[in-house]
Amino acid sequence: MNLINAISSEPSVYLFRRLWKAAEGARLKLGLSVSFLVLAFILRALEPLVLASLINEIQRNGITPENFSHLLFISSWLVILVFFFLCARWVGHIFQFVAAFRARINHRAYLLTGVLGLGLGWHSARDSGDTIDKVNQSANGLYSFGEEMSDVIKMVIGFITSLIAVIYFSPVAGLVTMGLMIGMFWIILLFDRALIPKYKTLNNYENKIVGKVFDTLSNITSVVVLRAQNAVFKDIRSSMEKPVDLYRKMWIQRQSKWWVAGMLFYLIIFGVLGWYIYRAAHGLAIAEAGSVAALLLYLSRLGDSFFTATGVYGKVIQHKTSVQNAESIESDFIEQRKIKNSAKPWEKLALKDIHF
Repeated sequence: MNLINAISSEPSVYLFRRLWKAAEGARLKLGLSVSFLVLAFILRALEPLVLASLINEIQRNGITPENFSHLLFISSWLVILVFFFLCARWVGHIFQFVAAFRARINHRAYLLTGVLGLGLGWHSARDSGDTIDKVNQSANGLYSFGEEMSDVIKMVIGFITSLIAVIYFSPVAGLVTMGLMIGMFWIILLFDRALIPKYKTLNNYENKIVGKVFDTLSNITSVVVLRAQNAVFKDIRSSMEKPVDLYRKMWIQRQSKWWVAGMLFYLIIFGVLGWYIYRAAHGLAIAEAGSVAALLLYLSRLGDSFFTATGVYGKVIQHKTSVQNAESIESDFIEQRKIKNSAKPWEKLALKDIHF
């Protein structure tokens, strides 16, 4: 049960569940978007194999009139793969953006309907600007994830296909690489999890700042008549300056994550290439130029996937905290609905002992 909860609360899983829930009316488009994007990135992953086949053929037989048509046939597969990749990505992105836009509309409407259903006591105890900012942050966070969902899919497919290819060329090195990459992801995850409380604190600061700006502009007549512009501006400016130190610490932490990730990854690449060259030098592996080129390309793509993962995962965490920013409001109106639904409807109205 704890494992299920951990998986469901993982940022990308949590956001996709919320996106699917909010995409009512466009769920088919969302499903087709995922399918086409997965297909597109799998097709893209096959390109190094075509290049390897072409280079190996040239290394073995050279370029002669006899194998010219065969070389041309191999080369044509690059065009075919790119054509179908671009078609699948084009369709997938169209469905993706349409579904993301629909999800934002539905999610904002869902939160707004809930807020409108809360009583005056709830509204009087809270700042309207704070409520508005939380609703907008939540809707925009979900929309941003929907827009960037293709980056998550690209990262996952790129990582899996590149790792399978490295294991194919060198099983031992590939399996060791997989273990080391899992360890690296865990280290990056620790960095990102340490940032989650800071993101939430920044969101709270932003809510308060927007709340003060909203209150000032909605009461601008009173502010001008009382000549309180300077005092009000100083108060807002003071609120805007408060998160500066926290923001600086966050960026130091994020850049430290990139430095650690970069060094660890290139150490892994060095180890894999060294192992492959060692085996080839001792006659334990065939060192064909095409195979070496394909291995380098897949290692490079593995690196791209990893660095994309470190960047994308940080954004996904930010989007999750933005969506969760409105959960306090959501829990309030859900609780109120439960109370209303559990209350028994009255059937009789009696007036007794009334005197005029």
